[in-house]
Amino acid sequence: MPFQFLFLPDTDNVLITNFVGEYVSLSRVDFDALVDGQLAQTDILNDLVSKHIICSEEDVDNVLRLLAIKFRSRKQFLYDFTSLHMVVLTLRCNSCCVYCHASRKDMDAGSSYDMDKKTAKAVVNKIFMSPSRFIKIEFQGGEPLLNEKVLRFIVKYATLKNLFEKRNLEFVVCTNLSLINEKLLHFFRKYNVHISTSLDGKKEIHDFHRKIKGYSSSYDVFVRSLKLSRYILGKININALVTITRHSVNSIRSVIDEYVNLGFNCIFIRELNPYGFARRAFSDIGYDAKTYVNNYKDAIDYLIELNLRGVCITEFFASIILKRMCTPFSTSFVDMQSPAGVGIDGVIYNYNGKVYVSDEGRMLSEMGDDKFCLGSVFDKYNNLFDNHFMKRTIGRSSLECLEICNECVFMPFCGADPVRTYLESGDETKSMYNSNICIRNKGIFEFFIDKIENGNREEKKVLLSWAIQ
Repeated sequence: MPFQFLFLPDTDNVLITNFVGEYVSLSRVDFDALVDGQLAQTDILNDLVSKHIICSEEDVDNVLRLLAIKFRSRKQFLYDFTSLHMVVLTLRCNSCCVYCHASRKDMDAGSSYDMDKKTAKAVVNKIFMSPSRFIKIEFQGGEPLLNEKVLRFIVKYATLKNLFEKRNLEFVVCTNLSLINEKLLHFFRKYNVHISTSLDGKKEIHDFHRKIKGYSSSYDVFVRSLKLSRYILGKININALVTITRHSVNSIRSVIDEYVNLGFNCIFIRELNPYGFARRAFSDIGYDAKTYVNNYKDAIDYLIELNLRGVCITEFFASIILKRMCTPFSTSFVDMQSPAGVGIDGVIYNYNGKVYVSDEGRMLSEMGDDKFCLGSVFDKYNNLFDNHFMKRTIGRSSLECLEICNECVFMPFCGADPVRTYLESGDETKSMYNSNICIRNKGIFEFFIDKIENGNREEKKVLLSWAIQ
């Protein structure tokens, strides 16, 4: 059956995958025998048959039906359509992060950068037009708590509408925690609002990365507010991510230690995205893709080591990749979908009512390019999600149809990001081959394949436990 292959670097092995993500690693001798049709009846042959990479002539029709079922499972996210709805309540922010992607405005800039209730109501009405059974409303900024009144309005209005809609409704607020108080936390507890925040490492690096107006130490504010938030909401409802810059890329282990010390059981090691202020400051805080990959791999080795010592902590991006490699199911991570998850898996509503295909599309707009704006929240639903631009962007973002990508051995595990592709190449429909994202993904895919195929039994157990979380 159709398959892709790759001669793995620094080994004598060949990796084979089919288009539904089944894979086998075999020696060069066995690969040559397979290609020549001379592979002997061995465990390798049985493995290739069981994963529908080869089959007998009389079984072709049955195997194609099984592959079709697996392919539909991989693309299940398309059936739900838009489930993640990001809402920018304000561009104002009391933080001054060195890598700010959102092109923030000063917290005293005035209400012209805040979403008003009329726009907020239209946003909620539009959200519930999505056919998805699952609705996640994620509040972003700036610092969204600077527009607390509209946040409360959206939560209450959406909850009321859901009494009739009966969707699986979830709320998340992305905040630096500096404006958290008991009254607001009790509101979050009543309406089951989760918190997503940022912790960039130990006190010195966090204070350097994430300065907060009016405070000498953003780290001290974070720790104090984290304790209060956990006391009222519970530990499980608060998650954090780390943004890696040049100042932390070589010391991710110390960042992980800080997460462990503060009681987190998950970390999202996020690379620096070249949007907003981060793009302007890239020469000071940026790094190349290979540097990130090498340090990411070291971080995963350290996380595995911690797990084997009884410290249970996972890495979010690794869990996504491992689920793609080790299970037949789709994932809900917008940045790693094929076709691209922009618009059809997640969408963002800006403070002024403009609708963008993704947060990155909105960030690009703040940099002066409105290419990925779908329209206004006051437009008709079909005009936003059934227009020519949307169809063109999604239609040309399937890796199975992209030149070079469709021949890549890692294609079943990868995804398209037309906004990032456009930023790097000027053409959102172009192959990502050899881009920074491509280099990053390939390096990480090769690493996990090697771990699963050649790692010891205990390491495999840890990684497989991440895949099913």
